[in-house]
Amino acid sequence: MKSMKNLMLASVIGLFGSTAIAQTNKNETSKNESIKTISKAAKNAFLNEFPNASKVSWDAEDNMFEASFKLNSVETSATYDAEGNKKEVETEIDINRLPESVIVFIKKNYVSAKLREASKIVDD
Repeated sequence: MKSMKNLMLASVIGLFGSTAIAQTNKNETSKNESIKTISKAAKNAFLNEFPNASKVSWDAEDNMFEASFKLNSVETSATYDAEGNKKEVETEIDINRLPESVIVFIKKNYVSAKLREASKIVDD
């Protein structure tokens, strides 16, 4: 009886494990297919604006295209629509450079939270 339970447990674990692997492979395939469909206009707009970007990776979602990259060693991302119009740029900033009023607000309204990173977001 005990070996039967072990066999059932092993089967269930195997089933969930293979499902998770299949899901991971499906997500990677979908992501790679999305990257292939990045609009040429978005890519060109990005290359014109950020010619010195390094470690560039693209993601596509809801007809928007986001390039994540490093610019002068700073984590940055830029989002474009299919026509190549820039919609948003997000730039990582040092927490110590946040205005004092922001720090006070966070400490007051998010008492148990720990501030780990900050970004400056500029949208269109």
